[in-house]
Amino acid sequence: MMFDEFYRTIYNQLFFKWILCHDKQYQQDHIQYHVETENEKLKVICLSTTKVKGKITIWYNNIVEEEILRIKDEKLVFYLHFTITDLAQCYHLFHKFYQTIIQYTQQKEWKIALCCTGGLSTSVFIEEMQQVCELENLHFQLVSLSLDQLYQNYQNYDALYLAPQIAHMEPEILAYTQHQIPVYCIDATLFATKNYRAIIQTIQKHSSIDIFYVFFISFLHDFPYLLYDSLLFIFYILIKEVISMKRFLQISLLFLFLIGSIICFINRRQYS
Repeated sequence: MMFDEFYRTIYNQLFFKWILCHDKQYQQDHIQYHVETENEKLKVICLSTTKVKGKITIWYNNIVEEEILRIKDEKLVFYLHFTITDLAQCYHLFHKFYQTIIQYTQQKEWKIALCCTGGLSTSVFIEEMQQVCELENLHFQLVSLSLDQLYQNYQNYDALYLAPQIAHMEPEILAYTQHQIPVYCIDATLFATKNYRAIIQTIQKHSSIDIFYVFFISFLHDFPYLLYDSLLFIFYILIKEVISMKRFLQISLLFLFLIGSIICFINRRQYS
């Protein structure tokens, strides 16, 4: 019992030292940390990334505060306070705090463009839809574009959403963008009734599909290079196996015969 009382008096110091001893993990996760305050009343440790700022305040009376601010708008996205009962509790709640920092840092922010003829109709939507995103904690950056802006800047966005007024232009826009990014039409009823939440839910569904879309397009773009590298690798393995089996001369003659046959075939096609 006496030992429990003793440890309870130094829990805050042990927890503070424990946080500081993980500097290698912070470096690996690209998290910068420093001690902001250290005195008899409190100790404050800051952990920050390019997207969020985390702060842990450990008070002299074993009360701990954990908070995370999003850098772009200084919004508080995580806050938790607790009284230390044992170190296992501290480690568990620090882990939740730390994982939230990692999650917000690695979370992709989708840049979504809503497009209409002049950009006026969709600009009215943006503010309301952004508020829905804030309430739902969704990582969408919504922008309103006119048709002219769309043609000039489409490559800066992850997806394009066309207002009903220009939905008929979807094939033309797909052809212009060469299918480099997804293009969708906003449902006319949702648009006319200003059902912002339903439109956001549609974007959510599409964003999960778009990950595979981007991967597929990238794969098609890189396929010739992948095929070339694969053939080189297979050729290397064959040569290696041939040399090990001491049949290099036989295979070389066969290879030369095949090359000669191909050249003769090409020459015949040219003169025929």
